[in-house]
Amino acid sequence: MRGISNSWMALGTAIFLGVSACSAAGQSGSAQREESVAWEFDCTSTDGWIDNEMDPEIGTTLQMESGTKGVMIVKQDGKDTWGKAAVLVEGINLNETPILEAMVTKVDKGSGFKVGIAPTDWSTFIEVIKRSSADGKHTGDIEKAVKRAGRKDLLEGEVSFFLVIVIEGKGKASYFEHLKISRDK
Repeated sequence: MRGISNSWMALGTAIFLGVSACSAAGQSGSAQREESVAWEFDCTSTDGWIDNEMDPEIGTTLQMESGTKGVMIVKQDGKDTWGKAAVLVEGINLNETPILEAMVTKVDKGSGFKVGIAPTDWSTFIEVIKRSSADGKHTGDIEKAVKRAGRKDLLEGEVSFFLVIVIEGKGKASYFEHLKISRDK
């Protein structure tokens, strides 16, 4: 997991340049809706997310839970025992809104997940929400994680980065209902 593949870097660059972006339908309005929320994803769509359809090396598939609105399933299905999915988040001031929150409704037995960020050049993965195999609300402080990683450049004004979900366990999945970056826990 330490190295980021070249295909991820190329894909990240393409997405950053506007070939693909997270859809407005999946994101709720930031400052207009609630001042303390900088970015929000309601998991009603997989638009804008990077998975095996965009890059076969990623090792995950994304799908919507049938019969349930607003649950995104992130499933490991690559050759490794882990996989990842990512979405580009743009224009966030991590000093003002450092809290990452994930609402997870289910984690397959024998599996786990963690959530973090990666700079747009994919040079490193910064773990924000530690590995867990439990459902429920999970939070982490992006600002503190970035400082620990020595990437203070990600704290200079508004920045763009990839939000990355990592799934462990061959053929296993975690079910996400909501993701948010905000001022408060």
